[in-house]
Amino acid sequence: MLDISDYRDYKKFLNQKLDELDGSGRGSRSRLARHIGCQTAYIAQVLRGSSHFSLEQGESINDFLGHTDDQGAYFLLLIQYARSSTSKLRKRFEKQIETMKKDIAALKNRLAASPAPSEEDQPTYYSSWVYAAVHALISVPGFQTIDKISERLNISKKKVNETIDFLTKAGILIRDKNGKIITGKTHIHLGSDSPLISKHHMNWRLQAMRSIDNEIKDEEQLHYSSVISVSHKDKVLIKNIFIDAIKKAKEIVKQSQDEDICCLSLDIFSL
Repeated sequence: MLDISDYRDYKKFLNQKLDELDGSGRGSRSRLARHIGCQTAYIAQVLRGSSHFSLEQGESINDFLGHTDDQGAYFLLLIQYARSSTSKLRKRFEKQIETMKKDIAALKNRLAASPAPSEEDQPTYYSSWVYAAVHALISVPGFQTIDKISERLNISKKKVNETIDFLTKAGILIRDKNGKIITGKTHIHLGSDSPLISKHHMNWRLQAMRSIDNEIKDEEQLHYSSVISVSHKDKVLIKNIFIDAIKKAKEIVKQSQDEDICCLSLDIFSL
């Protein structure tokens, strides 16, 4: 996934971004043309020639790519810089670009030195299932693009971008030396005494209900609910069986290849 803050030429960024979306970029260029209401030939003319997109078209491109507010502002600034016809105006926009790049770099350096996720970031991370889902899905081959993640999780491209932006700023996801976004080394665990634990469990129990209601049935899925009457002694025995199963499952996960993401939830509680 390309980081727009690494670019000062919006055409270079956009050409590479469209290529990233589907290999050749032709399909993406056609979809972009339909989205902003123009011919595909016009897209090619702008990206290969001296013409430029208008700011209104730039805002439509922001929408097409699912840019966050900060990414969108930076993209429009690059268009303004490219469209400038005087050296004085270009210098003004050039200073603004450098200021934004320095702010972004300073933030990355500060966050790189802090543990991930920090106590400050945890409320956001556990506020929605989306953050953990995107975090896990990034590690699965074939899901390193905004479009693929958006389609797999059925969320908007803008939401994916905002989520990845948060996860990278929080140090949960990182960029390698080639600019590729990968999962960090941080193992995230929420203690049972955390005030966020109820929200965490609720997020994934709601996703379990969503899975049950989904018309697409997956033979690999398992949903089981039962109300039972047992002795206090046997209730403890059943709980320990579940604990042992969780330990075994965690060991399997450590050695397992990243091919899919799923949710594992177990409950036993008194009514």
